Amino acid sequence: MSIRTLTWNVLYRDRRERAAILADYVTRIRPDVVMLQETSPADAAALAHSTGLRLAAVPDVLSDADTSVPALLTSAAFREPSIIELPHPQQRHYYGVTATVHHDGADVQAASAHLRHTWQAGRMGCDDDYRAAARGVTMPAQADTEFAESVNHRLDQLTSLLAALDETETGAEARLLAGDMNFVPDGPEYNTIVQAGWVDAWRAAPRLGSGATILDTNPLVLDNPRPYRDYVTSLMPGSTSRLDYTLDFHFSRGSVSAGRAWVVGEPENADTGAWPSDHLGIVVDYHL
Repeated sequence: MSIRTLTWNVLYRDRRERAAILADYVTRIRPDVVMLQETSPADAAALAHSTGLRLAAVPDVLSDADTSVPALLTSAAFREPSIIELPHPQQRHYYGVTATVHHDGADVQAASAHLRHTWQAGRMGCDDDYRAAARGVTMPAQADTEFAESVNHRLDQLTSLLAALDETETGAEARLLAGDMNFVPDGPEYNTIVQAGWVDAWRAAPRLGSGATILDTNPLVLDNPRPYRDYVTSLMPGSTSRLDYTLDFHFSRGSVSAGRAWVVGEPENADTGAWPSDHLGIVVDYHL
């Protein structure tokens, strides 16, 4: 028995202008569960309606142009939807959403989450202090302040999120968590969730592509193609390579294994094609 899941940060900025592009992808992929980030209640409901899915969980907030919340869509019956409010800085709110999906006779706990961002997050993968923190070394006082603050905040959010998921766990043998986590692989936040017993689907599954969900050629990234050009060439003189990276993940626990994984959303012609978001989506076929 298998279940197909799709996670996608759909970029709150001007998202309705790209709604038809996103709906076309979802229709072609035919996921059983969709984990969205940076959507709104109205836009998540519209996507569910246009693709034949059901809106299972979304925070009860206003659906204006700046709304940015996660949502959970499913093709199957669901129960016990829950909204998890995460620790948040200043006026920005962050959430996780979850529900138990009844798929082909099996109960699956599915969750979508969006953690605190770091400005120009691609720098984290190249930052010596961030990499050292992943090995358990305390960030020095002179470390990038935003890195240190955002890491600590995401760790707090993960503590709350994982505890809430355990509390709302309803006996489902399979548990799925996906979303825009805003950390990079092997960082301290990544290690925290893996050490809590969650399996990274991208590493566990046969996969197609690099797994990068933020591409240097995507014009929606920071409103500017190649936003890291100056950073890369100053850090690694002579390099002309792209700085692509991932902030998006699928994790699982329990009686479930990742069968296949791939990224979606890059047009065939990166220069002239229509991009659905500044993130690529990740699809995983799980075996239950």
